[in-house]
Amino acid sequence: MTDREIVVAIEKLVDRKVSADFDEDVCVELRLTDPGSLYHGLVRRFDPARKQKILALIATLKGLEHLDLAKNRLEFIPDAFADLKHLRVPLLDSNALKTFPRWILAPDKLEWLNLSVNELTEVPPELSKFRRMNRSLRCRSRPKRGMWWCGRRPSPSLS
Repeated sequence: MTDREIVVAIEKLVDRKVSADFDEDVCVELRLTDPGSLYHGLVRRFDPARKQKILALIATLKGLEHLDLAKNRLEFIPDAFADLKHLRVPLLDSNALKTFPRWILAPDKLEWLNLSVNELTEVPPELSKFRRMNRSLRCRSRPKRGMWWCGRRPSPSLS
């Protein structure tokens, strides 16, 4: 299957068009959010089996660099995402993740990671291996609220 065919298959499962950017025939950016929706997540209300089918398809987009899965009430993201070697920006905020997705440690090019508003209680110290983020990496937590984010330092007005 080509990346374009994979995105079409995702759209069929989601039952609507998804936002995707391509570099020639390679999908480099995929967003399963909808700015026009109050809750934004396109798969938020789907059952876990349907969500896993969609995630399995996403894991086959090997050239993916930017992935927005925010606000979808995802409880689990498969380890097959470790094959997304070009992934630089995984946005996983506002889901229902209880454990840190270990596959995040696999892509060497990670630049930004948002895990805020999940049910995480800790993130592994191995995150420091990402030298590109090392100087600007900030991780904050509010364990009672499950809020974690890591990435480039935000503007001073957000600190």
